Amino acid sequence: MASLGNASGPVPPFAPGLLGPKGSLYGTRQTLLSHIAKRESTQAMADDLIDAATSGQVKIHIDQRYKLEDVQQAHRDLEACKTTGCTSLTLKDVPVTSATGCRACRPNLGWGRRWMRCAS
Repeated sequence: MASLGNASGPVPPFAPGLLGPKGSLYGTRQTLLSHIAKRESTQAMADDLIDAATSGQVKIHIDQRYKLEDVQQAHRDLEACKTTGCTSLTLKDVPVTSATGCRACRPNLGWGRRWMRCAS
C-alpha cells in the first residue's frame, strides 16, 4: 500500500502484521520533499521528465491555458473549481517548443531551457 496524500482523507489505522501473511507486503508514505531536497537531483528529475515529454514518450495534456496577464482570472477559476486537469500560464514573449534554444540564450533559460526558444 502506498499513500500518496490525503485527498480522499487520511488512511485509517491498520496492523502492519497483517501484511506478512499476504506475501511480504509493505506500506509507504511518500513525500515530495524527500525527493527534491537537493537542487541537483531535482534538476536531474526535471531534465528526465522534459526529455520524456519532448521525445513523445510522455504526453502532457493541458486542459486550459491562461496568458500571464490573465493570472488573476486563472486564480479565480482555480479557486472556484472551474478548471480540471492541468492548467498552464503562457508567457507572451517566450514561445514554448521542443527546441533547445540557441547557444547564446540556453544558459539563461533555467529550468525550462529545453522547452524554450529565443526569438533570434
